[in-house]
Amino acid sequence: MPRSSNRRGFSLLELVTALAISATLVGAMAVLIATSASAMERGVDGSALDRAAGRALADLEIDLSEATRVFEQTPTSIWFEVPDRDEDGVPEHVRYTWSGVPGDPLLRSTNGGAPGVVAENVRAFGLALTERPGLKRAESEERLLASFTSHSGATSTAVGVTNAAWCAQVFRPSFAADVVAWKVTRVRFRARYSSNPDGTYAVALAPLDADRRSSTPLLASVNQRENVLGGTYQWVTVAFAACPELAPGQGVALRFSGVSGSDGQCEVESLVSATPTMPFNAWMTASANSGASWTAYPQTRSLVYEVYGTVVVESR
Repeated sequence: MPRSSNRRGFSLLELVTALAISATLVGAMAVLIATSASAMERGVDGSALDRAAGRALADLEIDLSEATRVFEQTPTSIWFEVPDRDEDGVPEHVRYTWSGVPGDPLLRSTNGGAPGVVAENVRAFGLALTERPGLKRAESEERLLASFTSHSGATSTAVGVTNAAWCAQVFRPSFAADVVAWKVTRVRFRARYSSNPDGTYAVALAPLDADRRSSTPLLASVNQRENVLGGTYQWVTVAFAACPELAPGQGVALRFSGVSGSDGQCEVESLVSATPTMPFNAWMTASANSGASWTAYPQTRSLVYEVYGTVVVESR
């Protein structure tokens, strides 16, 4: 079978599967050793055949211990995939076969190439694979993932949101080592209406570009009416029903943009510090041209916010 030319990395599921496949080859060991014992009865050098059988079993066990997928398994053959071994970025396909005819050899081929002899004069052969249970995946209850609500010596400052003037808060939560994914369920922020509360603004979650600025396509977005805000800052809650899972360590921008209205769509509260002492893993950015370019305020300015969500952990 020729190998696929589709180059890709390994997903987390494939790596977990690789750990889950057991190389418990009790049947194969029994029949090959029996073959060696039979050879001794016929006056053949049993010690040499013992060594050959041992090498064959060791090769087979190593190959199967690294298997990420099994394509075919019969009583006399097995075809499976192992991670890239020749540094070309493509996984290897390995196949072991025996004809079923006593005396024929056990053969091994890689990536559809010509098979080589693994063990000669095989009288019987069988495979007994045991698959161990994989890792268990569990999602937590909703919890606070990131927040910024106060800072010593900082002053409260309004950030106006209009059709052209946008703002965003970048945050990157920290997690325990067993967390493999996370997602946002809702956010809270403090906002008030502008002079004429007739507008609509969007609250969105955005990925980051190479410069760690808000980018597209959006992860989630919800439109909010300005007229439900008060004239002073109040906490506003926005829920995201279908935010995708994110990798641990991945930063996200909580973005505010104007959608419609005669003037500013809202004003979001931020805290400003005279010195760069804000948290290093959270910072505010602003755009004056509807998101075409962004200016960052690293460790000197931050929106007031709370982010809630769930995390996914894996365990045995």
